[in-house]
Amino acid sequence: VLEFVKKFPDITFVVDHMAKPYIKDGYFESWALLMKELGKCENVHCKVSGTITEADYHSWETEKLLPYLFLTLEAFGSKRILFGSDWPVCLVAGDYGEVLGLVNEFSKQFSEHEQQDFY
Repeated sequence: VLEFVKKFPDITFVVDHMAKPYIKDGYFESWALLMKELGKCENVHCKVSGTITEADYHSWETEKLLPYLFLTLEAFGSKRILFGSDWPVCLVAGDYGEVLGLVNEFSKQFSEHEQQDFY
């Protein structure tokens, strides 16, 4: 993926579902490294979605998912991330209100302008 997006710098790409990290298995470091490298490519954006379905469906907690969201913010910056609900797939692990609660907790530090860009 990294080599591909570098070959087409004039095309905008969106990483869907934060590249689907294996949250349930605690997979973070290798995923974070890839995300940081992708984030260096100005033509790549990232959709913040799909986290609760990558975690344990029945026992996910906001606090355990936030590091993935914050790493995505660190890698891409607030101007190249966007919210995605992952509805209806998210329903296997929680309802839309729970997804929204997670991203609201994540984005509460954003300025009004950043909030508008994100949502």
